Amino acid sequence: SEGTTRFSQEGRGELLPIEWRGNADSGAIADGDYRAQISVRFENGTEREASTLGRVRLDRTAPSADVVLGSPIFSPNGDGRLDELMITHEVEEELEWSAQVRDGEERVVRSFSWTGAPPQSFAFDGLSEERTRLTDGVYTYTLAATDAAGNRGTSPSAEFQLYTQDTPLALATSRTAFSPNGDG
Repeated sequence: SEGTTRFSQEGRGELLPIEWRGNADSGAIADGDYRAQISVRFENGTEREASTLGRVRLDRTAPSADVVLGSPIFSPNGDGRLDELMITHEVEEELEWSAQVRDGEERVVRSFSWTGAPPQSFAFDGLSEERTRLTDGVYTYTLAATDAAGNRGTSPSAEFQLYTQDTPLALATSRTAFSPNGDG
């Protein structure tokens, strides 16, 4: 609550920097806004007080994000069907966002970055960092954020399959001729 001492430190001699790690004298405290104040009594009896001009935010919570894919498969081959993969981000605004597309070998094949918030959704075109078409296979998309306190959070990986090959189709019959009227 406002005005409650959460942490105190006493000492004699030279005033050294004080590092507060977000704990109260009685243990951990909740994330939130706090104000710092220092009182000093010098050996000559003079007392001085100083406090922060603004609030100090205690934030131990990593950013969270979810990713929703428009389809588990897409086929960026220019035929007008599933040529782009719609990727939707469910996030809050944070300091920095980054996303990576990884191949089946866990190699980063495409990366993205945003400040503030990523777009709510965007169309992935199936191209690599070098702007060449990725090969057919299984890929993952992961979104990560870093907040103002330096906490980092990552979404669960969303898996999709990129498939551009033509699917062969064969038709076979067991007879070369037949009579559908039942007479043999």
